[in-house]
Amino acid sequence: MPRNEYELIEHSDLADVKVFLVDLAYRNLHMHNDFELCLLLQGKLEVSVQRTTYLFSKNDLILLIPNSHMNCAHKTTAVP
Repeated sequence: MPRNEYELIEHSDLADVKVFLVDLAYRNLHMHNDFELCLLLQGKLEVSVQRTTYLFSKNDLILLIPNSHMNCAHKTTAVP
C-alpha cells in the first residue's frame, strides 16, 4: 500500500503562507481563522459553508474565507 507523504513549504518572503497537501475523505464541521485556498487534484468535493453546499470537481480552485463554519466530503478515492 502506498504511503501518503505531505510536505510543508515555507518561504521567508511569505512568512504567513503555508502550503501543504491533504488526503481528505471527510472533515467534520470546523472553522479556520485564516483564508484557505484549495486546488482539488482528483474527484469531486462537497463543501458545506454556512448552511450552503457547493460541489467542486478536479482542477477547481476554492477560496474559503475566515471564520466560516464548514465541513467537507470527498466524493471519490482520495489522492494516493
